[in-house]
Parts: sequence; structure tokens; C-alpha cells
Amino acid sequence: MCSVKGYAHKFEIYTGQENERLPDEPDFGPVGNVVVRLARGVPRHINHIIYFDNFYTSVPLVTYLAKQGIYSLGTVQSNRLVNCKLPDKKTMMKKSVPRGTYEEQTTEFDGIDLTAVTWKDNKVVTFLSSYVGAEPVGQVERFDKANKTRIKILCPHIIKEYNALMGGVDLMDSFIGRLELAEVLAKVNNSFELCNKRGRPSTSNSVEMEIQAKKRRGPAQHIPP
Repeated sequence: MCSVKGYAHKFEIYTGQENERLPDEPDFGPVGNVVVRLARGVPRHINHIIYFDNFYTSVPLVTYLAKQGIYSLGTVQSNRLVNCKLPDKKTMMKKSVPRGTYEEQTTEFDGIDLTAVTWKDNKVVTFLSSYVGAEPVGQVERFDKANKTRIKILCPHIIKEYNALMGGVDLMDSFIGRLELAEVLAKVNNSFELCNKRGRPSTSNSVEMEIQAKKRRGPAQHIPP
């Protein structure tokens, strides 16, 4: 899904079979190829930036986009960062490691400078980018359950960048959720009205009338989610 400020710009309907690519496009597998297809219309070499979550992020994909003149930033699964010296989640989640702790690693892959940052908040999250890193490090407020007060913790710039600019996708997802809720409530309301209209006739032909009414109603409707 490609979105701008919460509006869907381009999308694919997932069927489990999508893996089409052009002859000059590399093969990043079904997941990475989705990003490449959706990015075909993005102008090259004028500093556009693409954001995605850890379902899509990989070193080869981020590198390919950078060579196309498109920067990128995304959360990433640690097992996709081969030979990376960032601490693992088990180490970061130890009580001796304070909230707000982060570590940064930089490397060059196929001629492209990449930065990976892992950061501890409520949980440990890792980011990969071709244009932004930990500096300048700022602060964010969090609630400390142990002391029942708000505290300030360190927050690398890469996290603030992601949270600020990934918001368009989150906003769009929120709109989609509201639409689904409205549709479900509308269906529930219609079903309720139909049930209220069904009474038991008081005439002697009540059984026959019920049979005829059922035929007119047609097949039973699925219960809405």
C-alpha cells in the first residue's frame, strides 16, 4: 500500500500469487517485489523517501531503492541484518538496560551507506535506513509504572523521523477501520429492524403466511462480524 498523508495513492489486492516484475527489475521475492511495483511511478533521483514496516524491509531492497535515487526507512526484523553487531532483544530487555537505551551500526553495502539502530522503549525495535541515523538524539516522555510518574528517555532521530512520516499509512488504516465499523453497524441495524418486523400473525392461516414470508425474504443473511 502506498499512501500520502493518509490517502491511498496506489495499492494491490493480496491474493497470494502476486510476484510479477519487469525484466530489468531484481527479484526480492513476493514481499519485496510488491514495494518495487508500487514504487514504479515514483520519480527517481529527486530525493523522494519511502517508508515501510518490518514485513517489507530488507538490506537488498533498501539498497536497490537508494541506487534508484529513492531513500527509505523502515522497521526491520533482526534476522534480516546478517552479520550486524547490534545487541539482540534478549540482551536489550534486561532490567539492567534502562529504557531509552539505543545502539547504532553503520555499514556500506554494494556502494550504499546504510544505518541500523536498535532502541529500547516498551519493547525493542530496530530500524534500517539509507538516509538517516541516530543523531541528533532527542528525548520523549514515557510513563514509568514503577514510580508512577512521567519520565524523559533518549530517543534517536531515526525513531522520530519514522513516527512522524509513517503516520500517513497509520492514518489511512484508521480510516479503513472506521469505514468497516460503520458498515458492520449498518448491517447490524438492518438485521435488527428486520427482526422487529417479524411478528407472529394472529390469523388462522399463520403457518402458511410464515412460509410465504420466508420465501419472500430469500436466503438467510450472514451474521456481520
